Amino acid sequence: HTHDHHHEQLEGEKKEGEGHYHSEKIHTLYNHEGMGVSASRKEAVHFINVLSRKHEQAGIKSPDEDLILLFLSVDSRLKEFDDDNRTWLDDVTDALILSPSIDENQNISNKFPSGMKKDSKVDTKTKDGTMQPSNAVSFAVDTSSSDTEGNVEIHSSHVGETLSFDQKLRPRPSSATGQQLALSNGESYPTPLTQSATALRLRTYNAFPASDEALTSHYSADLELSFNLWMCADGIDVLASSYARVVVDPVILSSSEKDISGPLAARIVSAWMSGHGDDVYADKILRAVAERSAQDSIIGMTKDHSMSDRKILVDKIKVLNDMLVRISSEAKH
Repeated sequence: HTHDHHHEQLEGEKKEGEGHYHSEKIHTLYNHEGMGVSASRKEAVHFINVLSRKHEQAGIKSPDEDLILLFLSVDSRLKEFDDDNRTWLDDVTDALILSPSIDENQNISNKFPSGMKKDSKVDTKTKDGTMQPSNAVSFAVDTSSSDTEGNVEIHSSHVGETLSFDQKLRPRPSSATGQQLALSNGESYPTPLTQSATALRLRTYNAFPASDEALTSHYSADLELSFNLWMCADGIDVLASSYARVVVDPVILSSSEKDISGPLAARIVSAWMSGHGDDVYADKILRAVAERSAQDSIIGMTKDHSMSDRKILVDKIKVLNDMLVRISSEAKH
């Protein structure tokens, strides 16, 4: 990656003076005070928006050009491929940003960028004849493991593997349906939740209605991101046979970062399930979260299942449920 970056800078230097020129840059933002994942993402996107406006004012960037954001979790790294001509960015760009229009009488397959198959999910047109791009791309996830001698092995994921959540908002493995896979011959398929790495357009992120900076963990931030993409846009796609893949080291993030606590679940419930007839569903989620939290909190406190133990559990559930309902209510305001 460093070699490729250096090479592109040299190529740019050769063209310096030919119109507007700006070399590749990496801007690192340091958080002087601790902040959660959602707040950190929001601050980074704010900086990108400022930089985008400055480049437009300087004539370096056209207002019609959109930028691609990549959210990469700390336990993930972009998978390396032996291809000097194409990277994940090419595949993601093909999926997110397509040709603005197409002639009805021309062969559609000739209009796709290289690497994009005509039978993929994006082979659709809107009413005005323009191509419909993907809304967001969740990278396929491979995992790594190492033995006692430090040898690392990569375990590839299978086509159709996705991530979803249960009634307590906890993550659970899922898979695309046969119908979803058949629509694109397995080239792309939707996923309920994004994971590890997500690419989307800057304008898409700027249009999100919800951005709760109190969502501190990776999973809670990704959960809100997924709700934004599904309920206010067109969802999330996985590009199966592309370079949009990451390798995840499962031991880097703690279990709390991969799950959601009761208070954070209550905040998400208040944002997405209040009103519109969803209150009953929201109450069931809060009750389920309270039951799980209560069971976790009394593990080891008692060794038998006497009536007193069950009463402790029931009382704990009621206390936690009341607390979560209060948090959810306060978050609405």
